Amino acid sequence: MRHSQNARINALIDRTPETPVQLPVEAEFKLPVIVESALQDKALKIRPLFAQHRKMLDAALARVDLAQKGFYPDFTVGAFYDVRQNTPSGQSRSDFASVQLSINVPIYANRKQAKAIDQRQSELLQEQYALQDEHHKIQAAIAAKAAEYQQTKDKLLLLEHEIIPQAQQTVNSLLAGYQVSQANFTDLLRTQLSFFQYQTQYWQALTGTQQILAELSAEVGEDLSHD
Repeated sequence: MRHSQNARINALIDRTPETPVQLPVEAEFKLPVIVESALQDKALKIRPLFAQHRKMLDAALARVDLAQKGFYPDFTVGAFYDVRQNTPSGQSRSDFASVQLSINVPIYANRKQAKAIDQRQSELLQEQYALQDEHHKIQAAIAAKAAEYQQTKDKLLLLEHEIIPQAQQTVNSLLAGYQVSQANFTDLLRTQLSFFQYQTQYWQALTGTQQILAELSAEVGEDLSHD
């Protein structure tokens, strides 16, 4: 089993399968305090996905405003100045200036402009609901991951500070008793196996906290392992 896991680890970190894997005696890790509401607020502010939705919402608002302006007449004002040359007979002609004013009246407002506004407002509602839906999804994901992190963290600390030290004391006590024929070998073996199982659970819980932290960082959009 060790040889198989050694090869898998080397493959993950781009090394040859036969490279020895040395496990550290102690692992450096951090267990930051997770505040669910703070993470949800932070995700809403810094996550690029929400920024994208807000931009799309602003664009939808601008389209609604533009469609509403279709009910108003369009005024076009122009000015022209014409320089005229003399006639072939040499008679001079005066230059002249002109001003042009045109008005486009939306006479089909109920059939054209109103439908355009309805369409743009529907698009606006769609963007609002999309943003709200995405927000709820992220909130739910952060809440679930935060609860899972706290549960795994509590288990890790319980194993580290209570269960493993007590199991080690029991093993030492039975070993001392077995050496003077006051303890049964079967009890010693069973206790030693339980101690190994608690150690395995400790490392599994430690791995779990770091994995959940990475998943929370992805949900929030910021690395949380340095808090």
